[in-house]
Amino acid sequence: MYGVPQQGARFGALDGHLHFTFMQMIGFDVYPGLALPADYGNVAHVDNSMTRIYDEMEAREATAIAEHGFNHDPTSRGEQAQRCLAAYTLCTYDNFHAFASLDLLMGRLQEAYGEAHVLCRLRPDRNHVLFGHLHMTFMQLLGFDVYGTVALPKDYSEVLESVLLRALRPFEVQFTRVAVTRASVLLVGHPTVGLNHVRKQARDALARVGYPLYEPCKNDIAHVTLMRFGAPLQATEYDALHRMARCSGPGRMFASLAVDALDASAASWKMQPAESEGVQCVELSR
Repeated sequence: MYGVPQQGARFGALDGHLHFTFMQMIGFDVYPGLALPADYGNVAHVDNSMTRIYDEMEAREATAIAEHGFNHDPTSRGEQAQRCLAAYTLCTYDNFHAFASLDLLMGRLQEAYGEAHVLCRLRPDRNHVLFGHLHMTFMQLLGFDVYGTVALPKDYSEVLESVLLRALRPFEVQFTRVAVTRASVLLVGHPTVGLNHVRKQARDALARVGYPLYEPCKNDIAHVTLMRFGAPLQATEYDALHRMARCSGPGRMFASLAVDALDASAASWKMQPAESEGVQCVELSR
């Protein structure tokens, strides 16, 4: 028989507790003999809908690299004059946890490419021009090509903040994959909230009141940039990067980022402390 037990009551061998099963993760026939990864409980609740986006992105970038080669920006190895307006989270020792796999990868990138390209770190060395600050961009509001040419309404930041406070709660991103693009090496992951749904709400809210939004592209991924190419890549470097990227896959964790606030400001893509101007912090509601 099935029922709801009274307080202090005990079930007998013929009783069962009424319950609703959302899903079985591991069936009765395999449960006793299956070893689970240590982070299984954390991975289970992330939004994996971005997997298809990452698959398509990697295929698209691989085709572009094969047909046109890599992009590189030699000016990235110097002071950055260009700015954009963005909402983002800086990675710090308090909110970003790097696993040994990421430490190993960053060590290899530093050793092999540190003199020619721009690496991102948790703490850039005194605004050193060859380093950027690790960060995750929620979305660009004004791209580099239009920033400084568009007048913003006085309550622009308040409108954006109202959307974020209403639609976004604190969340985590679990970074499980390395992606090589034409211009950079990215670490991509899966958030514990529907990040793209919130981005759409922000776009819709700005559009309803006719406020400016000039995204160079609609951000639909969760990523941090590990390295940006500042010089041409040789074929051997390309092969080495892809070998590094192939070390990622299901069950691999490189890092996790806990986001309980978003900053909005003008900054360069390096996010150097001296480059950020007028930072507005939005504490996310629980």
